[in-house]
Amino acid sequence: MSEEQRVYVCEKPSYLFIFFMFFGAYLFGEGIYDYLFVPGSDIYEAPLWVKIMVTLVVLVFAGLGVLFSLVKNIVFSDDLIYINPGKKTIQIDWNEVESIQQLKFVLPPAYRMKLKNNKTYFFVTDQGSSFHFFGFTVDLSEFGQYVQEKKAEYGI
Repeated sequence: MSEEQRVYVCEKPSYLFIFFMFFGAYLFGEGIYDYLFVPGSDIYEAPLWVKIMVTLVVLVFAGLGVLFSLVKNIVFSDDLIYINPGKKTIQIDWNEVESIQQLKFVLPPAYRMKLKNNKTYFFVTDQGSSFHFFGFTVDLSEFGQYVQEKKAEYGI
């Protein structure tokens, strides 16, 4: 491997992180409920649309927790992509990648990588430089620029 070759490691988030996502979903739902209703009132007395909204918010955050549990450890180099580096490692050439898309509503920046054999992998980057505004996440990190370069280079 040459000195100029770049390597990026995207590690799976810890279970503690996933737990805090679920806990955050609960607190977010409670905050909406407390904002819309008089403190001390019961959610069963709330209108149907509020029950549905609170349920959907909790389900979205729970879905994000499940998504993060599906995340793989991935190492990117200029030549190959290594999925689950360690005992069982899959090597993928960049030509086998059909698409890489950033999930715009997830913080830290998460990506979905689809291969030409219809396998899909999710990974999270914690390179530290992202912008989150009204739910949209923009990855401004060096890794985000690297992904854009690879997409342009391979026509992904």
